[in-house]
Amino acid sequence: MIKHLRDLKITYYILLLLFILTFIISALLAYYTPYSGRGFVEYRLHPIYSKMGGEIEEIYIEDGQEVEEGTPLFKLDNTKLQLDIEELRYKYRDEENRLSALDYRILEARKEVLKTREKLEKARVNFLRYRELYIDDLVAKAEYEEYELAYDTAKRELEIAELSVDSLRKERGKTSTENEVLKSLEARIKKTEKDLRDTVVRAPAMGEISIHQLYRGQIVNGSKSYGYVYNRKDMNIYVDYMEKSLINLRNGQKTLVVFDSIPGKIFKGHVIKTTNHLKSGYTSPESLQEIKEDTRWIRTTGRGRVRIVVDDLLPAEANISSGSKVAVGVVDDKHWILSGINHLWMKLVSASNYIY
Repeated sequence: MIKHLRDLKITYYILLLLFILTFIISALLAYYTPYSGRGFVEYRLHPIYSKMGGEIEEIYIEDGQEVEEGTPLFKLDNTKLQLDIEELRYKYRDEENRLSALDYRILEARKEVLKTREKLEKARVNFLRYRELYIDDLVAKAEYEEYELAYDTAKRELEIAELSVDSLRKERGKTSTENEVLKSLEARIKKTEKDLRDTVVRAPAMGEISIHQLYRGQIVNGSKSYGYVYNRKDMNIYVDYMEKSLINLRNGQKTLVVFDSIPGKIFKGHVIKTTNHLKSGYTSPESLQEIKEDTRWIRTTGRGRVRIVVDDLLPAEANISSGSKVAVGVVDDKHWILSGINHLWMKLVSASNYIY
């Protein structure tokens, strides 16, 4: 009986020791080489927007198709824009013709000014000569006054001719490259041409297209996304670790990754960034502050989100969708024993994915 009690006591102490050891190892693992089986996959999405509003006239690609950046995706009805640009170009040509006509009239008016100046000069010479003759009583007053009138008339004709040139120049405005009307029409033409190009919506990035909700005849506008482009190579993994674990995480730290969809395999990765902005840490300016009740003696441990990038090449046949679940364990070369335990645990997790 005494021997039996001694054996129970030994068993109890062994179990207690194992419990304490397991507790210590678990705490160290969580602190230096944390593990989480609740990570998820997220692809960087490039939303597809239309800069113009209108009706979809044609769709060039199919949902799920691989595209290059700039590949035409769909086109909006651009009939009105084509008519607008045709009208603007007609107005531009019409204005150019009007300016050319004014240039010709200005040229003719300047010729008239030159003729009038020549006429004025002759009238001035005759007037001065006959004025001297009149002073010397060599010609009659009536004859002198005739040349005086001709001189005055020539001066008025020159003034009228010069005013005509000035008026035409004001109507003509600046040269073709600086003419305000032409500059305004040219700016409107460029804007309409840009709008016309923007009726063809193109892929914002290289990757796989997702536009399953698009159809011909659909009305679109610039305030809503109508699909996405994502690249399977541009994949990120996000995992939520306890706050006490974040202090030991650094950019570039090695990780082990196990995908639920790829059982039996462990992939290498590294930490990119710890997210410092979470929604729960901000009060919405549109609502009143609210205190959440928590009556539990030990509250839920705070967590922070960490971004992981996989370094190994994934199998081509792997169909990993956004939202797929992963397990992630951190490896720290300074704590090789803990890292070894974490690696062994990740092997068990990867093997269990065959069953679960």
